[in-house]
Amino acid sequence: CFMSFVEVCVVEASDLISALGRKSDPYVVITTNSCRVEKTKVIKKNLNPQWDESFVIPINNLREALLFQVFDRDHLGRDGFLGKTKILLKTLTEGQQEEITSSLEGVPHGKLKLRLKLRSIYFAPIKTVSSKSTFKFPSGHSANYALGPILIFYGIDKSGPSDHLYNIALLVVVEGKGGRTPKLKISQNPEGNKVRVVRVRRHGTLRIWRYLFSIKQNKDDQAITYSLYKTGGGKYEHTFYVPPLQENPRLIYTSCNGLSRPDVEGFPDNTANAVWVKLMEDHLKNKYHLLLQGGDQVYCDELWKSDERLVHYQKLHNHLSKKIKLPFPDDLKEKCEAYYFNKYISHWNQEEIRVVLASVPMINMWDDHDIFDGAGSYPDEELECPIYKGVFTAALENFTAYQLGFHHLNKNEMPSQLPTHNQAFSHMYTIGRIAIACFDMRSERKNNRIMSDETYDAFQVWLKEISQNKIEHLLVMSGVPLVYNDLSHVETLLAIIPGEQALEDDLRDHWSAKAHRTEKLHFTRLLLDFAVQNSCRVTVLSGDVHLGAIGMLKDETKESTSNACVIYNLTSSPIGNHVPPLKLVKYLKKNSSGIHTYAKDMRSQVLYFPDARRKKYLNSRNYLTIKFDVSIGLNAFWTTEDEDEPYALRISAFSQTESVDIPFQVKVIKEKKARKGVTTNNGNT
Repeated sequence: CFMSFVEVCVVEASDLISALGRKSDPYVVITTNSCRVEKTKVIKKNLNPQWDESFVIPINNLREALLFQVFDRDHLGRDGFLGKTKILLKTLTEGQQEEITSSLEGVPHGKLKLRLKLRSIYFAPIKTVSSKSTFKFPSGHSANYALGPILIFYGIDKSGPSDHLYNIALLVVVEGKGGRTPKLKISQNPEGNKVRVVRVRRHGTLRIWRYLFSIKQNKDDQAITYSLYKTGGGKYEHTFYVPPLQENPRLIYTSCNGLSRPDVEGFPDNTANAVWVKLMEDHLKNKYHLLLQGGDQVYCDELWKSDERLVHYQKLHNHLSKKIKLPFPDDLKEKCEAYYFNKYISHWNQEEIRVVLASVPMINMWDDHDIFDGAGSYPDEELECPIYKGVFTAALENFTAYQLGFHHLNKNEMPSQLPTHNQAFSHMYTIGRIAIACFDMRSERKNNRIMSDETYDAFQVWLKEISQNKIEHLLVMSGVPLVYNDLSHVETLLAIIPGEQALEDDLRDHWSAKAHRTEKLHFTRLLLDFAVQNSCRVTVLSGDVHLGAIGMLKDETKESTSNACVIYNLTSSPIGNHVPPLKLVKYLKKNSSGIHTYAKDMRSQVLYFPDARRKKYLNSRNYLTIKFDVSIGLNAFWTTEDEDEPYALRISAFSQTESVDIPFQVKVIKEKKARKGVTTNNGNT
C-alpha cells in the first residue's frame, strides 16, 4: 500500500492587515480534513512575518486540501482572523517541490508564501512473529508505524524465590485498517516462547497494539535486544535491561515534559529536548532499568482553543449555572478524542524522546497537564458539567492506552493495581528489595480531597502484604511534592483578587493547600508508621513545580530514634518545560528559610543541596537518577541542563540511630551564620 504525506514549509507572509489599529502578532494554523494538525510560532508586532518553519503532514486522501489560516494572537480575548488560503493536494506534483505565494481570502489584503512537496512511499506487508498470539489478525493488509516502540513495565510474577518473570509491554501505533501486526524479534526467547498481542485502542485508521512478554530474571544483569521491522526493509532495534534476581533496579525519574503554550514558549536553536539527549547519554553509560514518569508527560492545555464551544466554555469562568447547561455532543467528543490520541503521537515521536521510551521500560502516572491545567482542582459542581466530564474522559482513555498500555474499560489488565472498585489507576510494585507506590492523584480529586478513602484502605492492605517481604526502601510517587513551601498565604490572597482563579487552581493542587492538610497528615502518618514498624526507609518522588528540590520531614513523636522516622521528598522538574523566573525562586528561598510545623512534633523543611554550590532550588531543567547500594542506601543524582556535575544526596539505609544524611542542613545553616558573625550553641535550625 501507499502512504502519502506533504512536506510543508511556511515561509513568510506579507502585507497583513493591521488588527485593532496596531501591528499584529501573527501565526499560522494548518488544518486538514477539518482537524488542526500544526501551528507555527507567534511573531510579535510584524505585518511581514518570516517563519521559515517546516512540517511533515500525513495525508489519508489526495482529494483533501490543506487549509492555512493566519491569526493574530490576542492575549486578552479571541485571536483575530488575518486571512486564509487553501491548497488542493491534487494540484501538487509528486516528488516536486513547489513554491506558492497565495493571496489571503476573507481580508482586504495579505499574502502567504509556502513551499510544498508531495511524497508517497510504498510499504510491503508485515507479518507477525507471534505464532501463539491470543489475537487472530485479518490477513491481506500491511501497516506503517505512526509511533513506537514504547516499553512499559508490567510488574514481576513470582512463583518461587528464584522463579521471577519480568513482564514487559511493548506498544506500537500502526497505520491501516486491520492488518498484520509488525514482526517482532527478541534476542532472548521470552518465557514459554509466547508473545501475547492485543489491540488496545483504535482511532480512524490508526491502531495501538500491545505485545506482552516475560523475561526470566537470573543472577546477572540482562541486556535484551529486540527488533521491530519497518516497511521497506528497515527495522527499529533497541536494547533494554533486566535487573538481576533480588537486586534493586537503577532508576530514572522525570516530570513536566512539554509546554502549555508551545507557540509562544518555544526554545531557541532546537534545544527543546536537550535534557533528553543528556538522559540518553547517561543511560548508555549506566544502563538504567526503569523510567519513572511522575506526571505531565504531555501538555494538553491547548485543547481548550481547538473548538469554539470549548473556548466559550472557558470564557464563562465561574458561571457554573451556564456551564452545566452546555452539552457535549458526539462531534465534540470525537474532536477531543482525536486531539489526545494525536497529541501523544506528535509529542512522543520526537527523536530524542522516542529513543528513550524505546530503551527504558516506563512506570507512568498522569498529572493535571496530561488532562488540562488544574484538572480536578475546580469547584465540585464544575466536575459534573458535561463538557468537563467529556474532556476528562477523552484524556483518561488515551492516558490508559499510551501510558499504561490497556483499554480504559479493561482495568483488570492493569499490572499491580490496587484492589479497588473505583476509577483510580494507582499501581504498586516490588522489585528486588524495594517497593514502588505510584499514586493516581487526579482521577478521584475533588476540591477537598486528593484520593478517596477506598484508595487509602487498599494501600494499607498492600503495605501489610509487602511487610512480609523485608522491603528496605519504599519509593512513593506523588505528582506534587509532599514536602515543599507552604503557600497557603498566597492561596488566601489570590482568593480575594479578581481574575486570579487560574493561579488559585494551581495552588489548590498542592498538598499544602488548606483543604488538603488533614489528608496530608493522614497520608504522612501511613508512610511513617510503615517505615518505623518495618525498619524501612521511605522516600517520596515528585515533580510539578518546575524546580529541583530536597524536602525533609521528621516525626519526633515516634519512640524509636531510628532514621525510619525521617522521610525525604526528592523533587525533579521540569525535563521539557521552562523553569520559573529568578525572582520567584528568590521568593521561594526566602519563604522556606525555617522549619515548618504542620502537626504536633512533626517538622518539615526544604533543604540545601549538600555541596559547595549552596543551592536550595535547581532553577534549571533536570532529571533525577537513583542507584541503590546494599550497605549504604539510596544515592540520588540530579542532572541539570547547564551543568556537567550532578547534584547528589545520599539517603542512608535503615539504622537504629539517626543517620548521617540528616545533619548536613545544620552544617549549612551554621556556616551561613558564621559568615555573618553569628554563632550558635547547638546548631539547631
